[in-house]
This record gives sequence, C-alpha cells and structure tokens, in this order.
Amino acid sequence: MGVCWSYNFGCCRCFGTTTCCCCGEPRPDFDTGKTPSVRWPDWMSNVADDTSIADLSVPGTHNAGTFEGYGGDITQCQSWHLYDQLEAGVHYLDIRCRHYKDGLPIHHGIVYQHANFHAVLKECLRFLDKYQRECIIMRVREEHTEDECTRTMNDTFKEFLKEYDEKYFWTVNKVPTLSQVRGKVVFLQDFSGPPVGIWYHALEIADQWDVKSTSNKHINSKWENVESHLKEAQAGKDKFYLTYSSGSSVRAHPDEVADKINPLLYEFMLANQGKHRWGMIAMDFQGADLVYKIIQSNFE
Repeated sequence: MGVCWSYNFGCCRCFGTTTCCCCGEPRPDFDTGKTPSVRWPDWMSNVADDTSIADLSVPGTHNAGTFEGYGGDITQCQSWHLYDQLEAGVHYLDIRCRHYKDGLPIHHGIVYQHANFHAVLKECLRFLDKYQRECIIMRVREEHTEDECTRTMNDTFKEFLKEYDEKYFWTVNKVPTLSQVRGKVVFLQDFSGPPVGIWYHALEIADQWDVKSTSNKHINSKWENVESHLKEAQAGKDKFYLTYSSGSSVRAHPDEVADKINPLLYEFMLANQGKHRWGMIAMDFQGADLVYKIIQSNFE
C-alpha cells in the first residue's frame, strides 16, 4: 500500500477521512489506521556519529501510549501501536506515567491506558536490539495524582530500570552525540528528584495544547505557534527544541485537531525540503509520509 502523492502537487485536500477522496490511498499527513503504510525504522544509521541529538529533526508522538483508545476520542492521540510507531521512524516518545502503588501505569490524565512502563520499555528494547544504530528519545512525565506509594516516583523509576541492562539507557543530564546513545533510550525527565536523564524543562518547548475548537481562528493560532517555533529551532544553535503540533479540548478532540494541523505541517515540510534542523516534533495521528518528510530534513 502506498500513500496519496496528489498531496505533493497541491491538488488534493481531504479532511475528516484517513484516505484520499481521489484515489483511496492513505493520506500522507493524517492516519487513524492501526499500522503505518510505510516504515523507515533505521534512518539514524545514516546520520554522522558526531551529530548532537539536539541537531536532529526527529518525528515524535504526543501521548504515545494512548493507541488502544481507552477513554475514547477525547483521550486517544495515537492509533499505531508503540512498536509500529518506532518502525515508522518515530524516535521521540511522549510517555505519561502515574505513580500508583509504587508502580508506573500509563495514563492520559485520569484515564488508565491498561499498560505500564515495563511494557513501554520492553517494546523499546525490542526495537533497539533489532536496530542497534538507532536511539529513542523518551519524555517520562508524572501524570495525574500519586496515590498509595511508599517512595518517590524518582525511586520507583530507578527500580524499574534496575530490571534491565544499564547499557540501554542514557540517564545523564547532558545532551549527547548520536555515537554516545546508539542503541539507547535517552530519558527526558519530567518529574522531580535527582537527575535520571536530561531535564525536560531545560528544553525549548512549544506546547500550545489547549485548542478551543477547530474553527479557523483557533487552528490558525495553534499553527502559528507551531510554525514560529520550528523556524526558531532552525536558527537556534546550542539549544534542544521540541514542538508539539498536537492539541485538544472538550470541543476539539485530538483527532479533529490533527486532521487540520497535520496538513499544514505537511505543507510546511514540502515547502522546506533539504537539510533543516527542526528538533523534535510531537504529533497526533501522524501520517507515514509526514514522518518521512521530517526524517528527510536530516539529509541534503
């Protein structure tokens, strides 16, 4: 199965559907299907060893653990399973863990996603064992409220990592080069306590997540935030950039916002082909070719 290439020539714009209204192929920018139509799992293998990971353009997923749809449309942000996200070329994962009973269940807000942090790590390490020249950048955020715990989330996180070979993890609060982290998960720490990764809030982040509706006014405001931050990332040396194209509200669910924002992001990538430094871009319901367009930005 391919993707609809008529998008590349500006002759097709389909909204509210995941397939092209002209040819029936998957849209390149937006996908709510279970598997990506095309995969680029090992693109980092072609990037020079001495490249700082802050100088990469990395496709990412916002609320990466919500692919099963628990909580319904208002909480689901992904449809591809975690391993499929990685194989599609997504190498930034936004993972939300509640600290509950000294465990780390995956949540989106109050909604339990029927998985835990061990399941996330196992899928990541399975991927890294197969593609040993790749790395995965993972935000780990403390989500919802802590309950029935006898220790801090920081201590629980460390206990979880002890069950795996330490070779798989970058837990230093320093931005590495790619050669230092091939075959590793690079943690972005978004919870309190001693360093167990790069401090998330030290990054340059654009996350205008509250999109009140899918009206032109609110979509345009969201897109302006995304576009301006991408342009800043292109010029900003010695900083680590992360841009969220995702957004939602009670009146605009994640898939509805992505349906409008993803085409704008895809058009932006088409208009800025060649090598560019965009940083990490965290998306909802991304299409496979949108992922590829971001990957291509790492190469001439």
